[in-house]
Amino acid sequence: MKCCAISILIAMAISAGGALHAAPTPDAAWSQLLQEFTVAISTGDEPTTRSQLGKDAALHSFGMKAEDLKGLIARTNHGAVLGAAAYVHAPAGMAADIRSFFQKSKVVGEEVKRRFDPSDDDLDTANKLAVAWLEQAVGAKVGDNVGVIVLWCPKQSYATNSQDQEPVMEAVFVLVRAGVENSELRVQDVAFGNPVEETVTRRK
Repeated sequence: MKCCAISILIAMAISAGGALHAAPTPDAAWSQLLQEFTVAISTGDEPTTRSQLGKDAALHSFGMKAEDLKGLIARTNHGAVLGAAAYVHAPAGMAADIRSFFQKSKVVGEEVKRRFDPSDDDLDTANKLAVAWLEQAVGAKVGDNVGVIVLWCPKQSYATNSQDQEPVMEAVFVLVRAGVENSELRVQDVAFGNPVEETVTRRK
């Protein structure tokens, strides 16, 4: 039986609550900040990323390990951007957007695309789980500016110095929550990593 990859991916979520309703459209400032943040972390631009973070921004992995900016950049640098989407919490279609990121990608193989392709029957459940995932990972509350970034990155644990060997790749997800600080919108919470792998490791 085909497994709903998105549901597995957000297995850290406990429950999603009731039915989802259409959330307000994110304003242009938040959409622009998320796109700029995506470019900065995927190109290893540490100074720009630092300028986009709030003074007391919290960064951690999906395994709940506290991280710093260097840890984030190390995980996302050289990543191909599969997609990024800004929302006002609670988004009604984040899982659908994630599925679209993979299906439209030209760098991800068909086998990976199938793993991130929940059936239409499973998609409503996956969208609800995505809301719970945001709430648990970055403390999202109704009305918050939130977002998801999906990157296709070289896997750190298989790093190699050999130029002849192709790097092992993995999907790295970045969840963010933004807030106003000194009249400027800044990223306040970041959770990142491979949630399937890190959730399994944490539960062992």
